[in-house]
Amino acid sequence: MNYLVFFFIINLLLAPTTFAKSKRHRVDQTWKSQKKNCEKETCSHLQTDVNDNCVNECVDPLCYDDIYTQHERGPLEDGEIDADRYRMFINCVRKSVRERRQLKEKQRRKEKEERKAKAAGKPVPVEVVVREELDLDAGVDLDEEDGEPMDLMS
Repeated sequence: MNYLVFFFIINLLLAPTTFAKSKRHRVDQTWKSQKKNCEKETCSHLQTDVNDNCVNECVDPLCYDDIYTQHERGPLEDGEIDADRYRMFINCVRKSVRERRQLKEKQRRKEKEERKAKAAGKPVPVEVVVREELDLDAGVDLDEEDGEPMDLMS
C-alpha cells in the first residue's frame, strides 16, 4: 500500500514538468519540421556545411534578421558556428511559433463564436472601419471643385 501512495505522489510531482516538456516538444517539432523543409527545398542548392544562413533565414526571417543580420558580428560565415547566437535564434523561433499558434487559436475561437451566434440568430459583431478622408468630428470636408476645406456645420 505504501508503494502505491509513493508512486501516486511522485506522479503528481512530475506531472507539471511532463506537461511543460510536451508543449515545448510540439513547438520544437513544428520549427524542426520547417527546418527540414527548408534544407530539402529552399536551400538544397547549398552544401549542408555552408547552408546555415539560408536555412535559418528560411525558418524565420524576422528572427534571423534580429539575431544574425542586426548583430555586430553580422551573419555567419560559411561553416561558422556561434552557439550563443544559435541559442538566441532558437529561443526567438520558439517564441514565434508559440505566438502564431496562439493567434490561430484566437482566430478559431472567434470563428466558433461567430458560428454559434449565427446559429442562435444573434447578430454577429462587425469590425468598424474608420475613414480617414473625412473628419466628421470637425465637420470639415473637401470641396469637390477646388479641393479647399468647406465647413459642413454652417
